[in-house]
Amino acid sequence: MFKGKIFGIGYPKTGTISLNYALILLGYNSIHEPHDFEELVYQKIYRFPQKCRCNQKNIDGSINNPVHWDAITNFGEYIYPFLDKEYPNSKFILTTRNTNTWWDSWQNLYNPNHIHKKPDWWKNKIHNLFYDELNYTEYIVKTKYEQHQNQIKSYFKNRQNTLLILPIELSDKNKWTLLCKFLDCTVIKQPFPHHNKGVY
Repeated sequence: MFKGKIFGIGYPKTGTISLNYALILLGYNSIHEPHDFEELVYQKIYRFPQKCRCNQKNIDGSINNPVHWDAITNFGEYIYPFLDKEYPNSKFILTTRNTNTWWDSWQNLYNPNHIHKKPDWWKNKIHNLFYDELNYTEYIVKTKYEQHQNQIKSYFKNRQNTLLILPIELSDKNKWTLLCKFLDCTVIKQPFPHHNKGVY
């Protein structure tokens, strides 16, 4: 079983919460989009406390706080080079999804007219992922989504032991097989988690 840090760097709505629970089932202390760490990123701090102090849901719905973390999901989508430097020998997982179905799901979640109500760290994250609300169009957002995947693939080129690409369209068996081989874990014989399922 891999003992280093793990970062899930796929865009939101690519199965990031499902990956978080899959890592928990494998025995990792995994946390999802830790807001206190996002605040540090907003301050350009990329080395994080070993304990996350934001509330984290366990698989059974109970709350765990603080968390001594091994893995983080829905995090680091645009700061992975800094994470790679701060946490050498860590592993990165890029969850992916068909661009059109991802866009439908994202639109179902995100309303650009409400961005002014969000905290600064969230605005900063959206700005880095999608430019800004003034340039929020389907073409730009889809282009940025695809560029993100291509940039990650280029950055980790020839480092297949460091990056796993995990399409959510794969069967449960194939997702477990890829993930467990990547992390040197025994394959779990149960359905792959599918949490926070939306309309799309």
